[in-house]
Amino acid sequence: SLTMSGTSRQIMNRTLIERIIQRRRDNYNSLLRRLTDASGFRVVREELPEGVCPLFFPLRIEGGRRSDIQDLLQRSAINTFVFGEALHPTLPVHQFPNAELLSKVSLCLPVHQDLNSTDMAVIAETLLCATRGLKYAASH
Repeated sequence: SLTMSGTSRQIMNRTLIERIIQRRRDNYNSLLRRLTDASGFRVVREELPEGVCPLFFPLRIEGGRRSDIQDLLQRSAINTFVFGEALHPTLPVHQFPNAELLSKVSLCLPVHQDLNSTDMAVIAETLLCATRGLKYAASH
């Protein structure tokens, strides 16, 4: 039986990692293009620095509507999470006011490598519809 050499395995693993990083970057940038000028939320990072592999796409949800938006996305099978939702009790929030603010308003969208550009379009459009729907419901 033939086995792969250690060098071949390292090359294959590195290529796989590079593909994962590129897919995540592509997914992040796809959301960035679609969501940058929308209302109801703000993009946290308007540029993905060179060499960064994003874990998620962070947003700041405005108007205290994070849980409503998160529920609407969940009903559309879009899993989001809140980074820092439960702050550690020993964190001196007076020294880190951004941590407290982000724990109350942040929402993270998925950008993992199993998603593609069509998935990103669906996530963006679902979010945009959710925020428009909530805005409409609040005004009537």
